[in-house]
Amino acid sequence: MSSLFYIISLGIVGASFMVISTPNPVYSVFWLVIAFVNAAVMIISLGLNYIGLILIIVYVGAIAILFLFVIMLIQQPNKVDSQDHSHFLPVGLSVIFLFYSLLTNSPKYLSNPVIGSRTNIGAIGNHLYTTYYELVLVASLVLLVAMVGAILLAKQPNTPFLYTSHGIRSLRGIQRNTNTTYR
Repeated sequence: MSSLFYIISLGIVGASFMVISTPNPVYSVFWLVIAFVNAAVMIISLGLNYIGLILIIVYVGAIAILFLFVIMLIQQPNKVDSQDHSHFLPVGLSVIFLFYSLLTNSPKYLSNPVIGSRTNIGAIGNHLYTTYYELVLVASLVLLVAMVGAILLAKQPNTPFLYTSHGIRSLRGIQRNTNTTYR
């Protein structure tokens, strides 16, 4: 169990590093999917099968695919960053050393019997929606803001919108006749 934990943790850290270091955003989303799958495998290995499968369905099946759609809709050209980021190396190495020292000096947290003994999904849901309901509301607002931001980024510049009773319809194909007033 301990060696499996270290292998999966190394996979999560490696995939997360590739998410931020890959210049192509499509490959970055691919590495994000790998990190999500590794996290789900770790949760399943702890005995929380339902939560691990929900993590795969929600994050890999919905959010990562949404990221891919947004990246393909925006169609930004690949911009190569020519700045030197070597001044961040000491900070990164010190953070890695801190996490490594905390991980190796506290093995009592690696085999936590509380996680395996309580797998009641109802208790988790009850605790989540009673004690931490403010955080659930904040998370939903963050997702709403992200959705509005993605819509605004995907909108073509200088494209007027026509508001109808059936929703919003673009005037891109109707712009030929400029003398017509739309109501």
